[in-house]
Amino acid sequence: MAVGIALRPGEEVSMLTGDAKHLAFNFIAMGPDGMSTEFCIAAWNQQRNSTRKEDDFTFENPDHPFSYAMCSIANRIALAAYLKSAKPTVCIKRGSSIAAIDPGLDRARTDFILARIGQ
Repeated sequence: MAVGIALRPGEEVSMLTGDAKHLAFNFIAMGPDGMSTEFCIAAWNQQRNSTRKEDDFTFENPDHPFSYAMCSIANRIALAAYLKSAKPTVCIKRGSSIAAIDPGLDRARTDFILARIGQ
């Protein structure tokens, strides 16, 4: 199942995402809840081509299952872009506490932070 529409070979739908990677989906024409392949294509294109937040499919339909799928993809792309430019961080876990420490932080500050986690 993909967003309420069962996959079926032979009805290929091809789209380009914002990062220009090719995606291909095979859907039956209509899902059990009435969501059609054409609806999904139109929603995807509306989201991709909108220039204002108010025109986004996800803004207009925040609780729609397809909005969740599109937001998930957008969040993954944004997270990957952020991680490429993020500063390295050392994560230390003690008990249920986690500290994310800049490796360039001076020893006194590091000891101060570590003394307070895991208590």
